[in-house]
Amino acid sequence: MPSLSDENGNSLIGSLDIMGALNPVVLPSVLALVMTAVFDATGTIRAVAGQANLLDKDGQIIDGGKALTTDSLSSVFSGLVGAAPAAVYIESAAGTAAGGKTGLTAITVGVLFLLILFLSPLSYLVPVYATAPALMYVGLLMLSNVAKIDFADFVDAMAGLVTAVFIVLTCNIVTGIMIGFCHAGRRACGFRRMA
Repeated sequence: MPSLSDENGNSLIGSLDIMGALNPVVLPSVLALVMTAVFDATGTIRAVAGQANLLDKDGQIIDGGKALTTDSLSSVFSGLVGAAPAAVYIESAAGTAAGGKTGLTAITVGVLFLLILFLSPLSYLVPVYATAPALMYVGLLMLSNVAKIDFADFVDAMAGLVTAVFIVLTCNIVTGIMIGFCHAGRRACGFRRMA
């Protein structure tokens, strides 16, 4: 069972140190964590929305602001109770591929997670490599979004390729997206050709 107390038995609920987080020495780490959370949430929500065909004609996420607001509020709430930050997971693409596109899917998954919490010791019986097929399936679902890249525009195509390659090479979606954004930023600065 998860515990909301530290190693000494003190409750972690409401034990925030806001002034400590605003310390100039700690501030760069806080900003790095915030940027990582923003890139992670944005990239995952964008990928899952693309999988669920929840993009408008301009390629913008339909009600994307609501999704990001919900993600950020859940992260704030989890911090208030001393838990790990809540996050959107890329595995959600498996749910959307199975047809789940409403909030009822999320509620059902949440209730099932609460029920399975009491059976968590049994999860140690499942070997780690048993999850590999599910992860490969999610990867294939995400790969289908590559067809939506505008290959007529070399810079956009290259930014998408750089993002995809670095997600695989770094084993980190956030790092791949950040490197892809940096490459796409070259376009905004007027660099239309690779140096």
